[in-house]
Amino acid sequence: MIGKITMTAGGTTRNTAECLGRLGLGAETLFVSGVGDDMKSHIVKQSLAEVGVSDEGLCIKKGE
Repeated sequence: MIGKITMTAGGTTRNTAECLGRLGLGAETLFVSGVGDDMKSHIVKQSLAEVGVSDEGLCIKKGE
């Protein structure tokens, strides 16, 4: 194998939400963003859940 590709959640605002979750403020943090219904949105949702930040602020666009 020459190399591998990995996908991780990121972006300044998502990273800030993650930091707040890691500080124990996840229950008070709402991450708001528009996402598609693909693997990338699953990665974002999973990364937020791992640190206790709600994904209720995600607007999921079907078929995108």
